[in-house]
Amino acid sequence: MLTSLIVEILRADGYTVANLGGSGPDGGQDIFAAKGQFGFEGPTIVAQIKARSQLGDVKDLRELTGVMNSRHATHCLFVSWSGLTRAAEKRTREQWFRGLRLWQSVDVVDALLRVYEKLPEEIQLQIPLERVWVLVDKD
Repeated sequence: MLTSLIVEILRADGYTVANLGGSGPDGGQDIFAAKGQFGFEGPTIVAQIKARSQLGDVKDLRELTGVMNSRHATHCLFVSWSGLTRAAEKRTREQWFRGLRLWQSVDVVDALLRVYEKLPEEIQLQIPLERVWVLVDKD
């Protein structure tokens, strides 16, 4: 479910999902995506989706950056619903300018809310949301 949601969020942001890799030995899923109708434009992204209960670690990030380099992608996105270990968080900060990004649960929810109206109906039926406007006192 989380992998399908990330795929649809990327599509709603204008990415073409070029290849959805199978589940790896660690249970992660690779998503390969690029901008444009046919996926010929940059940035190019390889994403690793971890919906498990344990924290992502430095080994996970090394594997992802290795896939990014071997696939000649310009960026990589590590999605970990449970977050990262401290060492992995440090590694993410160190690799910021090398194109490594992290989405934790709050980032997934933010992305979902940002593109919700563009998501396919089946996703909207699985995650029914309704926009509510609230009057705010500007004092």
